[in-house]
Amino acid sequence: MSLISANKLAPATGTQVEIGDSGDTISIPAGVTITNSGTANNFGGGKVAQCLTVQITDKVTTTSTTYVDVTGLTLNITPAAATSKVLCFVDINASNAANLPVIGRVLRDSTEIGSGVAVSSRPGAGFLSADSYANQSERHTLVILDSPSTSGSAVTYKVQFRVQTGGSGQTATINTTHSDTDADYVARLASRIILMEITA
Repeated sequence: MSLISANKLAPATGTQVEIGDSGDTISIPAGVTITNSGTANNFGGGKVAQCLTVQITDKVTTTSTTYVDVTGLTLNITPAAATSKVLCFVDINASNAANLPVIGRVLRDSTEIGSGVAVSSRPGAGFLSADSYANQSERHTLVILDSPSTSGSAVTYKVQFRVQTGGSGQTATINTTHSDTDADYVARLASRIILMEITA
């Protein structure tokens, strides 16, 4: 085996250095660290570059008929590349009085993502709870593959909720039942956001 020792390889002409020929195997021995300070092309995508999560266990309520933030259910991520996708998981528990809806959505910054399309008086939404009685809470899991198309700056994902239009006096509740009765059959729950950056 021949050994070449050098501190730097530079192209004799142009700007490209080629190592090996088609069909060759380039081996990197154990204990060697490769540090990339530039751009790595054609190494394959679909890698999880980072994974972040936030969880809330507090009871959160609103009587608003317009969207308000679910307190604490907000998470920032800074993508490493503009071509990255963000896989957003939302797991949330919501309740209202019997047969009255809780309507919710997910935002990336100010952009609504993962919602259905509004039709006539029926709004598009990310989730809808309509319990049959006040001691019931419904769990919703949303999985959204998002393309924020930015890098180097934080992107904010958050959950908002509201009661129905014309629903004055209703109370939408997160992480427990609408009644919140002090009893064994009424549990306190947790809601969370998980964000994964998937490289292109």
